[in-house]
Amino acid sequence: MTTKTTAYTADQVAVMTERYTAEPTKATIAILAAEFGKTDKSVVAKLAQLGIYKKADTAAKEGARETKADLVARITADEVFAADLAKLTKASIVKLLALYAVATEAVADEVTE
Repeated sequence: MTTKTTAYTADQVAVMTERYTAEPTKATIAILAAEFGKTDKSVVAKLAQLGIYKKADTAAKEGARETKADLVARITADEVFAADLAKLTKASIVKLLALYAVATEAVADEVTE
């Protein structure tokens, strides 16, 4: 008969649960991993097994990312640009963001003059 070894003691699980629930951040995971002599991935796996790990939401982490289609729609919604810029979806997102920044800056300058 084989015995099952556990990576975490009941006390460690209690501490992990209490601290991560109070502050669910990567920093908390790193502190717990260092304290228990484990890797960050091991701590995340245990928290996930316990059902308390919260995956970082990319939208919250990076801010809501705008798609190319959204940006093209915003640019072409302006009647000044709509007729001339019908094929913007083929442009890169970087070029679209630059175009939008320049265009909105030019419009703002015209309004203030």
